Amino acid sequence: MSPTTLLSQLRLWIRSRECPAPGDHILCAVSGGSDSVGLLHALRELADEVGYRLTAGHFDHGLRGTESERDRRFVEALCANLGLSCHVGRPGDDPAAAMAPAAADGSMDATGDSPEALARTARRAFLTRTAETIGANRIALGHTLDDQAETVLMRVLIGTSITGLGAMRHVSRDGTWIRPFLGTRRRDIRHYLRRDRIAWVEDSTNRSARFPRNRLRTEILPLIAARVGDTAVDALSRLAEEARDVDDWLDAQARRLLGDRGEYFRGGRGNPSEIHLETGRLATYDPVLRRYALRIAYEKLRHGRIDLTRRHLESLEQLVGRSGELHLPGGIRAVGEHGRIRLMTSNAPAPPTDNDSWGPLELAAPGSLELPWCRLRIETALLDRRELGAYPSNDEQTVVFDHDRVSGPLTVRSWEQGDRFTPMGMKGTRKLSDLFTDRKVPRSERGRVPIVSDERGILWVVGHRRSDRAPVSQSTHRILRVAVDARRGGRTGSDTGDDNGC
Repeated sequence: MSPTTLLSQLRLWIRSRECPAPGDHILCAVSGGSDSVGLLHALRELADEVGYRLTAGHFDHGLRGTESERDRRFVEALCANLGLSCHVGRPGDDPAAAMAPAAADGSMDATGDSPEALARTARRAFLTRTAETIGANRIALGHTLDDQAETVLMRVLIGTSITGLGAMRHVSRDGTWIRPFLGTRRRDIRHYLRRDRIAWVEDSTNRSARFPRNRLRTEILPLIAARVGDTAVDALSRLAEEARDVDDWLDAQARRLLGDRGEYFRGGRGNPSEIHLETGRLATYDPVLRRYALRIAYEKLRHGRIDLTRRHLESLEQLVGRSGELHLPGGIRAVGEHGRIRLMTSNAPAPPTDNDSWGPLELAAPGSLELPWCRLRIETALLDRRELGAYPSNDEQTVVFDHDRVSGPLTVRSWEQGDRFTPMGMKGTRKLSDLFTDRKVPRSERGRVPIVSDERGILWVVGHRRSDRAPVSQSTHRILRVAVDARRGGRTGSDTGDDNGC
């Protein structure tokens, strides 16, 4: 392949995906090897034509002694000759990098805790951090069609799912990570470099037989090519594309079942620290879609980073309809109890327990009150009778009262042993503990259910039942509305589902 042909392919790749676009800023990962050097040169050739900015990033793993130092100096000199800025990172620059999760887009993610796996993880963390620092909205990686074939075959041999079979994406779902050479053979890139007399460096570890991927590259794939022809690499890549199409469709179906309104999230739709999934609904899903739904919920807590294996998903699925606890990668804890699965991050606020008490806290009207241990906000408003229409309704998120029949200031507190109230629509009082039992609220969560009261007693068990006191009637003039801010809190201990929840 001529240099002109390679650039034409890259130009077509950019046009077909409209990525990168004019005004974009690309951080190109450059190791010094032929693939990344070829990508940097090709992107530099088209930068002015397309209208994007280009910056290089090199991560010095420090695993190969003087060879690592050689690679760093080579990349720095290369960038200087091309007039490009180069950012260099090393292990230890960021303490969080060592704990960074695996890739979110089906790349060659780190598995296990080998030095090589940890180095790949740290490299991705460095690239992400650098892109944020310099304002780059794209990160370009030099993976080739050969890398894709190796990844597919490797995952087939060790066992994988449809998601894993999809291997690497040309463009990640969020558009950040791009692989312009994913449809290009490595030999064509090297031909392009040789024609233009462009140097690169060789990583000696790529020849080491102690790495399974190297044995697959140097022994298994050549053997397959010798038996079935050179089309094997293309066939494996097409298989990955088909798997990605199926994976995207299943993912979309699972998201449709879950809904996108976020009522089942705790701690805010954009950055939840806890998610509740109702097992009654999960049990009705097809097993494949059920696993996808569980993976999506996990992703919400991990901010899109996927590092669950099939074994993890199967263990998580076993919590549907039974009690138990499971610790997942990334500090995520899954608890199955009373008809639901609770997924929690390690930084989720610890809720009060059944024996803990808090409050009372004054609730102004109008006003609002934050309850940080359950990431919930209660808001109050005073309305004219005409603003609600003739027959105002109550639900688990909002209740209304005749303001003139409420006695004294409002308070919010935890429940106490012996609490009783008369639920709306019932005769006689009822123990709050019996209500919690009927509603299947776990003892570990009862302490986090807010109780709205006035001087005469309980007005609302938030998320569960309103009392029969101070009802709105035709003679009501002023209405007190008390609501849970669903954008922050969602449900509070309730086991009833939402139409778009799980």
